[in-house]
Amino acid sequence: MKKLLYILIGCVFLPSIAGCAEELSFHPEDVMNENDLTLGSGQMSFIHISDVHRSSASITPALYYLNHTPSTFALLTGDIMASDNMLKEIQESDKPILLIPGNHDAYPFYAFSVGQTGFRTQVLDAVEQDKKVVFANDHDNYWYQDYQKDGYTLRVIGIDQYEFESVNEGPNSLICVYSQPQIDWLIQLLENSGHCDGIIMAIHAGFGNEKVMSRDRNVTNDFISIYAKGYENSYDYAGEKNIKIIPDIIDAYQTGINLTEQKYGNSSNGDTLTVSTHFQGPHQNFIAYMGGHLHFDIVEYLTDYPQQLLALIAYCGEGTGHDDNDLIKSTNNKNFYNFNVNIIDFKKRELKIIRKGANVKVDNTTRDSIVFNY
Repeated sequence: MKKLLYILIGCVFLPSIAGCAEELSFHPEDVMNENDLTLGSGQMSFIHISDVHRSSASITPALYYLNHTPSTFALLTGDIMASDNMLKEIQESDKPILLIPGNHDAYPFYAFSVGQTGFRTQVLDAVEQDKKVVFANDHDNYWYQDYQKDGYTLRVIGIDQYEFESVNEGPNSLICVYSQPQIDWLIQLLENSGHCDGIIMAIHAGFGNEKVMSRDRNVTNDFISIYAKGYENSYDYAGEKNIKIIPDIIDAYQTGINLTEQKYGNSSNGDTLTVSTHFQGPHQNFIAYMGGHLHFDIVEYLTDYPQQLLALIAYCGEGTGHDDNDLIKSTNNKNFYNFNVNIIDFKKRELKIIRKGANVKVDNTTRDSIVFNY
């Protein structure tokens, strides 16, 4: 296919990026090839992008891929800062695009952001109303959705990590704070997820912290940013008070070793969350967390939870996005966008992650694909 497609990129506001409208282009043959059009029996694929920050640079190629292959859905894991044109593009997709908020979506006074309530009413309700996403209630931003293929069921769970804010101002000061109702909802949902053949959990920020669960810098693979390999403390700061609450719940689900009245600090105000689980484990259907936030790539098992895979994708907007992003990006062809194609093989119990778009790193090696078992 030789047709040239065009994207109009709006202004992007990041600490290290200031860019105004520019017409970028991509060739469909750069996005996919003939091999992308076929999935085997018992395989399901979906697209993952994150941190587009009002830019359609990666959204347009990703949705082109989604709608021209057997991929089932796309996952956009926060810091969307959605423009009207972006929402229109998502709404017009032939297949579902599942969204969760990031810190830049949760903060109501940041440029282009709509805040927690606005994210539900202006973004999720507008995008998901025809997608059959099952929300927990009429006003919150967390949900789940099941997809079936070849007799297998994948459950996708969308988590809202920013239900209320820290005492500091600004989107970069927000810590992950969950409500007790969301945690109770998640536990009950997992109690009813044993029949699923796989579980993907959509988050925004990963579960790393300089104080808790610091990453092992000896762990390397092609989907860990070159700069992150030497990162002194950790790779992320997904909350200071309750960093372990969701990994602990998933661990209880996986092992059947339940939590009883476990207390977790939940904010700078000193309140706590109480967690009790009654899982009839063990369960082996948790596949991975999918998120972003960092603006660089990390795909590895959590240090303290070796059965829990964390897949964080680099910034998917226009430009490099962060000093720790090791991708070489440009303003033309396949190098100005990036997204991941995830293929689940239910028979082999295998997750394969394939990088599309910008995949050349600063050392001239490439980020192509990686496989994990679950």
